[in-house]
Amino acid sequence: MTTRKKTIKAGLRLPEELHQELLEAAKLKGRSLNAEMIARLSAPPGDPILNEVHKQTSALQDMAKEILDAVRNLQ
Repeated sequence: MTTRKKTIKAGLRLPEELHQELLEAAKLKGRSLNAEMIARLSAPPGDPILNEVHKQTSALQDMAKEILDAVRNLQ
């Protein structure tokens, strides 16, 4: 018989920017939003991998904004 960890369902309010960052990071890593949030909450403070992911996600968001602005300027 497999032992399952007990979980709880929790509602959470997030700023839109943070939600988007979490979604993008989860997509880049091929996991669910829930799995991304659990990984971040479980990571030790100052985790170098988490810090690098945050930097890369921020850089991708900046690049996406620049591309959108360039496309809008072409129209």
